[in-house]
Amino acid sequence: MTKFINLGQLPEEQNKKKETVFTHLLESDKTMIAYETSPKAYDTVIFLGHDNNYGDVFKAYKEDCLNMFTILLGIKGDEFQ
Repeated sequence: MTKFINLGQLPEEQNKKKETVFTHLLESDKTMIAYETSPKAYDTVIFLGHDNNYGDVFKAYKEDCLNMFTILLGIKGDEFQ
């Protein structure tokens, strides 16, 4: 089996998964607030796309509140690859 190594990166660092991070929340009045949470706080997270000004955009909701969702911004991780 071939072992692939990136220069400047330790082999154990290459296997680490980059996790999605939410940094902002879009409020109903269209203002952004700082909001740090994990995708694990929601039952479903959908990656909507990338905005050049705000970063990656997500829609997240809990299964018991299908009519209510949250728009979050942050950095997409390996879960969406």
